[in-house]
Amino acid sequence: MHCYKIFNELQNFKIKILHNIHKQFRCCVNCGIFQGVGPSLLCPRCEVKFLEMCYSPKRKIAGGLLVSSLFDWVENENRIGSILIKQIKNQCSEETIRFYCEKFLHKTGGPQSKSSTVIVPCPARSNKRQHALRIALAMGSILNCEVSDCLQFAKGGSQLGQKKLNKIDRTNIKMVCKVAVASKNIIFVDDILTTGATAWAARRALPEDCNFEVWCLAQRCRVATNE
Repeated sequence: MHCYKIFNELQNFKIKILHNIHKQFRCCVNCGIFQGVGPSLLCPRCEVKFLEMCYSPKRKIAGGLLVSSLFDWVENENRIGSILIKQIKNQCSEETIRFYCEKFLHKTGGPQSKSSTVIVPCPARSNKRQHALRIALAMGSILNCEVSDCLQFAKGGSQLGQKKLNKIDRTNIKMVCKVAVASKNIIFVDDILTTGATAWAARRALPEDCNFEVWCLAQRCRVATNE
């Protein structure tokens, strides 16, 4: 376990170095070359390779949730996906967020009815790490949909990040609504869907009669049911 922690810290340090190099010199965050790197943070060759991997179905049921994702992700197997997730969590540019949101919407087709849809981001545990809100705002801007930052973690539930929780603690995640949401169509947005515990907490906090869907850029292959 200790060696695994050291390995993860080294990987995170490597990602931060690549992020800083990219900001200064605009090089590909995957292969490191300097030619043709755009908002994707990837060179044309790596960008094509990555987008070809975004083969998961438009919408699928995962643990009882209706989920749409840009790509399926398995840590230590999908190298480019892992790098991009780290980049998004390390405060990449709005241009990059918008690029991947546009790719997501091109793949999924977006909501059936924009006028009656509200996009709700996963609440942040820290003001410095508003990943889901940034994605939700980009989605809302592209679709011209309302974005409501209406959820917050409840004081009685776990406040730790998913990585620090065991299976039992994940079922104890609780959210409450700060502001009432009247829309019948609610899209819950997060950067990555891991176990589904956070999405289920949001579902329980929102109106029971709403149509609830989860949008994320990356999804782990296995999502737990609402146990």
